[in-house]
Amino acid sequence: MLRLRTKRLFFLLFSLLLYCTTPCLALEGMEFVDADDKTGYYVNLNSVHWEADNVLISDVAVVKAATNRLYVYTMRFDMEKRTYRILHSEVFAYDTRELLETNASTVSEHFYGPASMMQEIIDYILYPEGR
Repeated sequence: MLRLRTKRLFFLLFSLLLYCTTPCLALEGMEFVDADDKTGYYVNLNSVHWEADNVLISDVAVVKAATNRLYVYTMRFDMEKRTYRILHSEVFAYDTRELLETNASTVSEHFYGPASMMQEIIDYILYPEGR
């Protein structure tokens, strides 16, 4: 009887551990940049590469807790024009990691301001001493 309880407890703990670590696996390689209310912003520093002097490309993740969504983007930042463009995106249900949508088309450029989250992501990439 004790052995059965131990097995059940072990199974329960293992299931809980697996469930709790699943969100971390989808964000593997991502570093937390900042949060705005119930939205968290992450960047994969290993994905950063320069296309030109003032243009960099990086993978960025956005977690929206209120809607249970994880958005993973490949983004192109033009720091001279202060614009960004989403080159590729994937949308997941955050809790199950079920892929809900993929978009490989390039959308138009969007401007970002000096106090925006896009600027914070760029600062996080460019200034490691501020982390």
